[in-house]
Parts: sequence; structure tokens; C-alpha cells
Amino acid sequence: MLIRKIGIIKKSNVKNLDILVNELKSFLTKKNAAVNFEIDVESLEGDTPVLQEPLDLIIVLGGDGTFLSATRVVLKSSYDIPIVGVNLGKIGFLTEISVENMFYNLEKIFNNDFAIEERMIINVNFQPSSNSFQNYSVFNDVVINKGALAKIIGIDTYIEYCSKKQFVSTFFADGLIIATPSGSTAYNLAAGGPIVYPELDSFILTPIAPHTLSNRPIVLPDNVTIHLQLHEDIDRVFLTLDGQVGFRLNKGDKIIISKSSRKIKLITDKNKNYFDILRIKLGWEERKITSLDYDKKHKD
Repeated sequence: MLIRKIGIIKKSNVKNLDILVNELKSFLTKKNAAVNFEIDVESLEGDTPVLQEPLDLIIVLGGDGTFLSATRVVLKSSYDIPIVGVNLGKIGFLTEISVENMFYNLEKIFNNDFAIEERMIINVNFQPSSNSFQNYSVFNDVVINKGALAKIIGIDTYIEYCSKKQFVSTFFADGLIIATPSGSTAYNLAAGGPIVYPELDSFILTPIAPHTLSNRPIVLPDNVTIHLQLHEDIDRVFLTLDGQVGFRLNKGDKIIISKSSRKIKLITDKNKNYFDILRIKLGWEERKITSLDYDKKHKD
């Protein structure tokens, strides 16, 4: 892959970021690459800008939230642009490259020593009862949840398969998460949902604090369409897309979720696998070492 046109999407309120960006631009100049698009993620709170030209690569400097903003930029365009994430945040499942290893990994990318994972995208068709429908592309998750003072909400859930609509359940809970495999390690994981291998296209339905304890997370195939609607009219219930775009929900509003025909191309280290990332980000290796040290201490 010939890399000449670069986009940089960065989180601005990071200490010494200007120094890092200048070092990055110097590196890119030496590689005969130019920065054709640069934006601070804070400026994306309004309308997402439309790319005026194709790029060969987008470099994300920030955390997973910054990465999600980058996916919005790509999905609003007609271009399939690979994204690589440099982690300036905390955990960083999507921005897996550390700052310390940034130039080492970029060198490998320019030498075509990398892998590309194609990640599933959700298409959300939001149909407010009092307005025209709106379409959105979502990378991580769709969340319905209540405001701070609201009571438990009921969410009528159906799936459509082979043109037949099937009732799943009315989930009485604090909310409901519909996640992609990429989003399975985000809010879904915190709510007790399963980790799903990122290239296994599927939907994960995870109730948030369900009133009925037998309401457990469900993994669905990617060829179904999910229909959601509030069971009753409750004040202060919200629909949130990737934690970045939100709407107030009312009874009669319809949410229709399906698999998008588009994918996000994520550049990864081909010498690492997904379980390496899980061990590092979730601290599994630390627990293993602690357990071994504990066993050794008590044997002695």
C-alpha cells in the first residue's frame, strides 16, 4: 500500500500534544507523505466534516472516543480509509499502539508490515413519531438508557429474520445495549455482556441492570434486523450512538438496527493477536503472575 496522503484526528487537551504532532509531521515528511486533513476531535461535536478527497491513512491520536470520532469522519465520506490508533487515553482497545512505540509501528506500516482487520458497522434507522426518519452508522454500540430520575423502562424488542418478525421480549431494565463485536469490550462488557471476537459479525443485546434476573445477554447473527420501541411513555429516556450522538426517546419512536454494507478498516500489528490485546488491556497477565507468585509463596 502506497501511503502519501495522511489524515490526523487528535484529542487536543493532551499534555505536550503539539510536540508529538510536530514530531509526527517531521517523520511523515521524511516518508514523502503529506498531512492533507487535520482536526481536533472537540470540533466534531457539531456536524462531522466531509472529506473532500481520499486519504491513504488516518492516524488517531487519543483514546477510543477519539477513534470513534474518526470512524464518523470515514463513514460520512464515500472512502474506505484505513485507521490506525495511537493511545493517549486509558485502556484503548481500538487505539492499541502506545506513544512509546508510535514511530516503530508507523515505520512498519510504511514498509507494508501490518494487517488490516475489517470491522462490522451497524446501520441505525431512527424514526421519531413526530418527525422524519434519520439514518446513522455506528461502530461500537447503540444504547437506550434512562435519565437519573426515571424509573425502570420497558423496551419492546423484536427481530426480523427471513421477512418474519419475531417477538424477543420486553426488557424491563435501566436500559439496553446493542453492540457490535468491536463494541463488546466497551459499555457491553461493563454491563456484564460477553466479549465477542471482533471479526465475528454479530449483534450483542445486553440489558442494563434488568429487573428480571433471567434476562441475560443474547448474541444474534448479523443477518437479522432488530426493532426496538418503548413499551410505555416515560420521561427522560435517551438513545445514544457510540456515546457521541444522542436523542430523547418517546413512546412511538422506532429504532431499526441492521448490519451496514460498509466496514471500518483497522490497521493492526500482524505479530499480535486479539488475545494479546485482551491480556494487556484487561490485565489478565497481571492476574496470572500474581496467582503464580501466590502459589510459590505458599509452597515455600
